[in-house]
Amino acid sequence: CIVVTTTPLNSAIRRHNIQTPPLHMKNTLLCLTAHVAASFFSTTTPVSAAAFAAAGGEGTSSGSVKTSMPPLTPISEHIPLAKKAMSFLDSSPDPYHAIQTSADMLKGAGFEELRDSRPYSGIVRPGGKYYFTKNKSTIVAFSVGGKYQPGNGFKIIGGHTDSPNLKVKPRSKRSSSGCIQLGVECYGGGLWHTWFDRDLGISGRVLVRNEESGSIEQRLI
Repeated sequence: CIVVTTTPLNSAIRRHNIQTPPLHMKNTLLCLTAHVAASFFSTTTPVSAAAFAAAGGEGTSSGSVKTSMPPLTPISEHIPLAKKAMSFLDSSPDPYHAIQTSADMLKGAGFEELRDSRPYSGIVRPGGKYYFTKNKSTIVAFSVGGKYQPGNGFKIIGGHTDSPNLKVKPRSKRSSSGCIQLGVECYGGGLWHTWFDRDLGISGRVLVRNEESGSIEQRLI
């Protein structure tokens, strides 16, 4: 867990408190209350035994408080995960592509797709992994424990796939000075001034009529 603050000391303190046991959290805060100059990269921090005891701290008999920092992870170990995250973002310029990319990842991990056209009874079984989508904008994935019994509890993790963008309006076709334009509207709280010097593209979902069947189909572009 990373906490970003405006001062390095606060950052070190908060990171230390998050990653250490409750006793160390309490002692570290007491040190700060006693106005002790703590070194968060040392093994112990000297503190007045009287002030420490008066504040209700727990530590060694000599009155020192352990404030050892956990070992730092080399940034090189995070690069593979960061590259996977960037690959996912590159493949997901909009919510519809994000759902498709997620579905492809689930298929590769052995998840079975459930469809509304057939009942789930007899398909969902203990030890199985499944997913389904709705309107190509929502995806739900779940796995069933091998010892699952009806009535048992379950855990849910949720997220969202939308992000700030310029949405094309339903009636968007315009022209000016011989150029075809698209009317758009802002979606979300984007930092729009950072978009001015960037090339923009179009992505999303379109509805088209199938020339052979005459039915309306959804396609990603």
